[in-house]
Parts: sequence; C-alpha cells; structure tokens
Amino acid sequence: MIPLKIPLDPGNDEARQWLADELAKGRYAPGFDLWAWLDRLLSRLHSTQVGGVSLPGWVVPLVATVVVVAALILVLRAGDSELRRRPRKAGSFVDDATLTAADYRRLSAEAEVAGDWNAVALQSFRAFAVSAEERALLEERPGRTAHEAVVDLRQVFPEHRERMDDAADVFDLVRYGDGAATRESALAVRELDDELRRTRPVLAELAAG
Repeated sequence: MIPLKIPLDPGNDEARQWLADELAKGRYAPGFDLWAWLDRLLSRLHSTQVGGVSLPGWVVPLVATVVVVAALILVLRAGDSELRRRPRKAGSFVDDATLTAADYRRLSAEAEVAGDWNAVALQSFRAFAVSAEERALLEERPGRTAHEAVVDLRQVFPEHRERMDDAADVFDLVRYGDGAATRESALAVRELDDELRRTRPVLAELAAG
C-alpha cells in the first residue's frame, strides 16, 4: 500500500511499483492502459537530455512522484464516478417493473410450495399493489414504497386499511428490516390480495381525491 506521506525522492523502480500495486487491486475499469503509458513516460524522462546535457538526478524522481500522484487521483476519481453511476437501492416495492400481478401470484405460489414464507409475503404484497396499478386504482409511480402504496389505496379500499398497513409492515420487515415472515403473516398478505381482487373499489372517493 502507498504510504500516506509520499516522499519526494522515490526512484523510478519504486514509483512504478507503487502505481503497479495500486492498479493491481482490480477495481479500475479496463480501457486506457495507464501503466503502460506511465512506463513509457518514465523511460523517456530517464533518457532525456537538454542541450546534450543529462538532466539532474533529482528531476526524474520528482517528476515520477508528481505523475504517480496525479495518476492515482485520476483513477480514484474514476472509481468514485463508477460508484455514483451504480443504481442505488430504491425503496420501491417492486424489483422488476415488467412483472404483472399474475406473475407475482405465481411466484408467491411457488414460494409457498418451497416453504419460503418471506417470499410469499413479498410477492403477495407486490401482487395486490401491482394489481391496483393494472386496475387504474393506483397511479404508476417509480420508486413508490410499500407504505406509500397503502396510503394511496386507503381511500379505494377503506375497509381494508388496517390489514393493508399490516401487510406493508410485514413487507418492510422482510425486505429492509432483516426480519422474517411467519407462515401466518405471509398467508395473511396472500389472503388480502385475494380479497382485494374481489372487492369493488370506492371509485367516488378516488375521483374526489
């Protein structure tokens, strides 16, 4: 690892080794061969003469240090930019916007067979929320959280407010709270989805809102 306090008089080989060690960490994207470029630059500096006179011995180490530090700043900034470009974890209750409510119900059924109650709870919640979007009862809005979806659906299914709140709590517990759904809590979300499919929405209140 490169010392935090870089001396001003490293030799060519030492400066090259510092940069090689840093770039060998494997976190820099492929593309421009920075190490090869620096190697060629240092080789040229080492053999450069001005007016037929060789450069003083301190010039090459000093320039090498400056080049190494500048190169590290560039690659570290490139690494930070790459991290900023990575999609961050959103609070949305869905992971794949292409899946339909029927898809989520199928996944929930498969999870029940496997005894994966966490997945049953998550997929069942997604099923009724996406179903509401498909029925035009819930406006499609990327990034909407589970509780935000429930708040928007309270006026549409007023008699199910408490159960929808409970379902959102279970969803957040499993998805973000490192908790686990029980068989009872997972099936309660499944039953809520089944009931909401058969429930007539309160469209008058939806229009008024």
